[in-house]
Amino acid sequence: MIAANHNDLPLWKVTSYLVDHPQVRNIIVNGGDPLCIDPEWYWHLIGWLEETKRDINVSFTTNLWDFYKHPEKWEELFKDYVSVCTSFQYGNERKLATGEVFTEDMFVEIFKMFKERIGYKLKFIAVQNYKNASYALATVELAKRLGTTCRINPALKSGRTETPYPFHLMMRTWLDIIEAGLGEYEDNCKLLKDVWAGNDTECPFNSRCHDNDFGIKCMSPDGSVHLCPAIADDIMKGIDEAYVDGSDKKIPFSDILIKTECAMCKNFKICNSCKKRIMDIHSMGESYLNDHCTHMKAMIPRMERLLCQ
Repeated sequence: MIAANHNDLPLWKVTSYLVDHPQVRNIIVNGGDPLCIDPEWYWHLIGWLEETKRDINVSFTTNLWDFYKHPEKWEELFKDYVSVCTSFQYGNERKLATGEVFTEDMFVEIFKMFKERIGYKLKFIAVQNYKNASYALATVELAKRLGTTCRINPALKSGRTETPYPFHLMMRTWLDIIEAGLGEYEDNCKLLKDVWAGNDTECPFNSRCHDNDFGIKCMSPDGSVHLCPAIADDIMKGIDEAYVDGSDKKIPFSDILIKTECAMCKNFKICNSCKKRIMDIHSMGESYLNDHCTHMKAMIPRMERLLCQ
């Protein structure tokens, strides 16, 4: 996974990593926004992949604003070489460079334009925090109206976000979505049922994300490699270690649990399936950690009812 910002990531750093890690099957470019980089960079990458006969899918997570303004720059790349996921969330936090709020009408216009010019319906991601939590059902209903799916992720303690959105509140939202009969339109709701059944699945419930054969890696513009973009934001160096409890001590990601007694809880795989989530909970102190456990345990009967359907 490559986290790209306004600075170009030297192509040789990407290709060198791919040579050293032949198991890579997917490259996801996120940001910032991938469309801030000239498409020529991606054509060089595609050319190298074809020349070396690499069976690797390339995808973007982008707000598509530059595509909306200059579709001719991206149309060929999107049609034949790169798959795209986009993002949208209600509220007043997402704004254009002019300061204008990015509205549902704008999003729908871009969504329909993409479908007409590229040929398929976009999936989209939303990030839930305290300010926009009340829009969760509206977000999934929008996905249903558009004939696609969305993924609502909780805000992590990363970048400019200093306080993570509590995972137990996010869990309550996912259960609300399932109970409203909208679970098929929100991808995390589908993953939750797999995790509850004891199956390994994808981020943000991939308990093996530290494993080179099952996880993801994030390459930042300086070429440094981390476990995921959120951990890259924390400026954590190295793939297999994590800072714990704000100390300088490091322990392997595979050894991190919210609590040692988690192994006896029915929520074990759900709560302990994201290393960054665990680190965020630890960083907020004992009271925050205990609140997490109390609320998650209280939801077990509801989870048993909804996730076993």
